[in-house]
Amino acid sequence: MRFTAAAMVLSTLGALVGAAWAAGCTGLSKDCELNLTCPTSSAASSSSGAGTGGADGGAACHGVFVAGTCNTCLEASCCQEIVDCKNDAHCLHCLNTITPNDPLCTGASTQKTVNAFVGCESVHCTKACVAKDICNPITNDGCGTDGSTCDASGNPATFQCFPPPNNAQLCGACDGSKGPYCAPGLHCYGGTCARYCCAGSDCGTGVCELDPVVAFGVALSIAGDAAGICLKMLVPDGGADGGPDGGGASPACDAPATSTSKGSCVPGHPPM
Repeated sequence: MRFTAAAMVLSTLGALVGAAWAAGCTGLSKDCELNLTCPTSSAASSSSGAGTGGADGGAACHGVFVAGTCNTCLEASCCQEIVDCKNDAHCLHCLNTITPNDPLCTGASTQKTVNAFVGCESVHCTKACVAKDICNPITNDGCGTDGSTCDASGNPATFQCFPPPNNAQLCGACDGSKGPYCAPGLHCYGGTCARYCCAGSDCGTGVCELDPVVAFGVALSIAGDAAGICLKMLVPDGGADGGPDGGGASPACDAPATSTSKGSCVPGHPPM
């Protein structure tokens, strides 16, 4: 599993569930972009229909989050909340943390700042911030040709673009936290790059492991996504799927570079 830097804080809803500052929030949605139903802050409930940042936003709140409809809405409606979060020593970290009850997030000032941001997003940008796949991990469509790669990110995961360098090749050594990072079309599985797949036909002599918890360590956020990774079965599990989940497995090193499925198992990309 790869995680983006602070600029992708909106893709870590799973971390927010256990955080102390989320107490009082209810109705967690299935997406992973902070769609919490929290007590509305006074800033978020201004009569103008926008947060304290105002409808026109401001330069100070630009560029904090990944560009897209969610970011556009937040900059327009919650600019002051973004600025306050930037100016807090721990707010952005707390939005991006994957550690429940992180001690850095328990201070009263940080809790207040985070709650104001989450409350504003909940009131003004819930629809804009629905989880989206930015790219297709099998074809790398959506990430361009600059060496960026499409990989699973967040908990539950969506498919996002990661900037270069992404040079580790199929069955090469990798580390999803600090690099080396896998090349486009690949995912770091147990320290080795594995080919993304939709079906066994993408995998050579391997099988396409479609259980996301086995493949990525987390569930996928979007119900229609059904991508997996090509694994070589070491110990048969005796199950009906014939997959590798009952015993040891390693990436299938003869998985072809071109997918026969053409990435059809990620139907939500590109997002409309």
